[in-house]
Amino acid sequence: MALCYKVNIRQENEPDLEEIDDNVFNIDIEFRYVPSLNSEITVDTFEQSLVFDRDMFLSEQNHRDITDCIVPHSRVSRELIEFAVVPPILRFARDANSNPMNLGLKVINIEVVVDIVVDVNIIEDDDIDYDDELINELLMNAVLNFTPTSRSSIEGLERVKWDSMTKREDECAICLEEFVEGEEVAWMPCGQGYHDGCIVKWLETNHICLLCRYEMPTLIHF
Repeated sequence: MALCYKVNIRQENEPDLEEIDDNVFNIDIEFRYVPSLNSEITVDTFEQSLVFDRDMFLSEQNHRDITDCIVPHSRVSRELIEFAVVPPILRFARDANSNPMNLGLKVINIEVVVDIVVDVNIIEDDDIDYDDELINELLMNAVLNFTPTSRSSIEGLERVKWDSMTKREDECAICLEEFVEGEEVAWMPCGQGYHDGCIVKWLETNHICLLCRYEMPTLIHF
């Protein structure tokens, strides 16, 4: 089974951090390792709190540095963090930063919960202790099952020159850059559009649409 995940983001209306003078995002990230999506059972959790200058965080040139801050402790692949976790956080942060309701706030508190499914079915003992070593093994199995899209399906994506009259999307959900007139955009069968280079890189490691979870064909039959 391919790695399954879900990212939930919301703004927390907490008092400003008194020691902070600059405009910042205070981002609390919780990784929850669960046996299935929407499960009330949590196998393990990891929490991380990060504070970023808002202008730095929203700058496109710093996206890799943001990924590097999250990857070392999350136990999952860099690809998942870079393409599935960071982009929705950036979109949410950008919307929060421009929201008139947040005008004057020094600190915008953002809460992120990432549910990641680990295949606990491979463990037959119900009384087993899910220690760090076992969790890491389960996550490694999940990462190795991060199934790519078939090459023929990637090559068969509809590719068109973007223009303002026929647009279906304003920006690429992977790199968060706006489409420009005449730029080649690749459309998934589900109707989601991305920069051609961005979506090809993603589909080479995953077969699931970032935005709607549509499953592309693979060379592996589940």
